[in-house]
Amino acid sequence: MNNTAQDTLSPKLIATEAFTDATAAVGRLHDIYGRNTGFLRHHLEAYVRGGPLNSRVRATYPFVRITTTTILGLIPASPTALSPAPARTRLR
Repeated sequence: MNNTAQDTLSPKLIATEAFTDATAAVGRLHDIYGRNTGFLRHHLEAYVRGGPLNSRVRATYPFVRITTTTILGLIPASPTALSPAPARTRLR
């Protein structure tokens, strides 16, 4: 198998979204995680049943980007919490 970019199956990319409601944001994370793990599960099950594996199969974890407007930021354990300016943090 040739490992070039065109030989990799991935689910369609999902554009980032902004949320002000934490419950809605976590729900969206669950949706993305479920979709991506389902994509991997589907291809693994097909392979286990004897289907061909003609390309790599790849999906990613969802990520969270947090932007604050406070001086100390949102995450006390983060180095950005000590920043004297509003912070932007990306978590994986």
